[in-house]
Amino acid sequence: MGRGEEKCHIRDEEIHMAKEMGLKPNSLIKNIPDKNEKWKVLVKDWIHDMYV
Repeated sequence: MGRGEEKCHIRDEEIHMAKEMGLKPNSLIKNIPDKNEKWKVLVKDWIHDMYV
């Protein structure tokens, strides 16, 4: 998951969680918040929120 890991700035823990949930690198990259998307949370927080 190198490409998604680099662009999303996530650690091994988040990578493991994302893989368990069946998320692919493209879905992680797609959810990176843009400057004009203040409503989006960081990808690492998004993964943690869904994993719980």
